[in-house]
Parts: sequence; C-alpha cells; structure tokens
Amino acid sequence: MPQVAKQTPTVMAPSDLTISAIVAFERNVRDAVAGKPDLVRLDCQALERVASNHISLLWESRTLCRSQGIPLRLANPTVSLMRILCVLDLVEVFEYEGANHHLGQRMDRDMALVGLPQSFTDMVRSNSDDINDAIDRFVVFMARLRVSDTTTIELRTLYYEIATNIRIHSGMMAQDQFQVNAKAEADRLTVTFTDPGRPFDPTAVRVRFDAAAASGDRQRRGFGLPMIQRLADCAVYHWNDTSHNTLTITKKWSR
Repeated sequence: MPQVAKQTPTVMAPSDLTISAIVAFERNVRDAVAGKPDLVRLDCQALERVASNHISLLWESRTLCRSQGIPLRLANPTVSLMRILCVLDLVEVFEYEGANHHLGQRMDRDMALVGLPQSFTDMVRSNSDDINDAIDRFVVFMARLRVSDTTTIELRTLYYEIATNIRIHSGMMAQDQFQVNAKAEADRLTVTFTDPGRPFDPTAVRVRFDAAAASGDRQRRGFGLPMIQRLADCAVYHWNDTSHNTLTITKKWSR
C-alpha cells in the first residue's frame, strides 16, 4: 500500500506580542510537532517590527523541533528579521525559504544634504497600538534625515524593544504615557526614553551572547539586552529624583 506523503505544517509567527498571540503561537507549534512531520515551517512575513520576544519564540520553536528530530524552516523572513538575526550572530543557525538576504549597506551618506541638528519629541501611551503609531512617526523622522534603510531598521528595532519593555515591565497602565526625545547631530543620533514606571537598568550587566553556547544550553530567553547592546553604540540609564526611568541610547552614523 503506497505511503501517504506527510503534509508540512505552517505556523504563522505573530507580529503582536500579546499574551493571547504568544500562547496561540506556542500551541500551534506544539500541535505541528506532535504530528511528526518531516518539516515545520514558520511563516515570518508579519515580522516587520522585531523585538527580542520574537527571537525567543523562533528560538524556542527551533529547540522543540530539534528535540524531536524535526527540521525547522523560516519562511518569508523579512529584511528586518534577517538584520536582527545577523546582529545576534544567529542568521546561520536557521534554515530559510523565500529569504531576502540582501540587507544593504549601513551607509548614511545622504545625511550631508540635511540641515542638522534636528529634534523629535513624542508622548506615547503604554499600549501596543499607540507604540506602533509612535514608531511610524519616528520612522518618518528617520526618512526626513535620509539615513540608510539598514540604520532605520536598527533604530526602529531599538525603539520597539525599549518601548515594549516599558509596556510589559514598567507596571504602567495602558493610558499612561512615556516620553521620547531624539536629537540628530552631524555624527550621531541620541534618543532618550523617559517613563514613570518601575526602575529597570538594562545597562547594569554587559551580556556576552554566544549563539553556539546558547544552543547547547537550550537558552529560551535573554535576547533583549544583547540586541540593545549590539544595536546601540552607547546606552546610559538614570533613575532620577522624580522617580522616572531615563534610558539614553546613542547611534553613530555610518559614512
């Protein structure tokens, strides 16, 4: 009797990092693995804005598949996702389908045509929708500066990671606001995030992230600090007398 070919299950990676979306994704991956397929596909086309929790979800899926001897493939990975995997030295760890490996050069030469310095200020509510809207406004500011696509991806990722940390860990309510101030100068961009939430210093520990060691240790978390530390040229934290967190990141332009 001829064997029936196994179907390859495809699980959509979630763009939003709500608890319900994460739980649903993890359940779908477990269900896919339980069917003992020859391959599991994670469709990553929605990952335009990448945070460390996205990387954690992909990594956990890889770990689960490896434990069952099932290959995992990232389908339709975005340029943003590929860039962050490169930054974390993880791009060679995964297999891909429909990948765009052309990341471009991080050269910000066109900034010479822009009058500097320029400033940007925004107030952002601590919820996913407002953060997404705020990132759109920040990207418009980046476009006005005429920085490279790669630099824009890196800065957008930094913004999303820090804002997501504020939303999840600060204890702020959804309507509470934090402030973002940016100043573009001839050689760098400085972005300051100020929030009234619980104190948390992401610069307190320097993290040496090693992909091979992480794989051997079956690491599940801890991608956020390496992302911030590798994407920013400098990060300074301060807890001021008015009970506000202030995190200032500096990104130098590439010429």
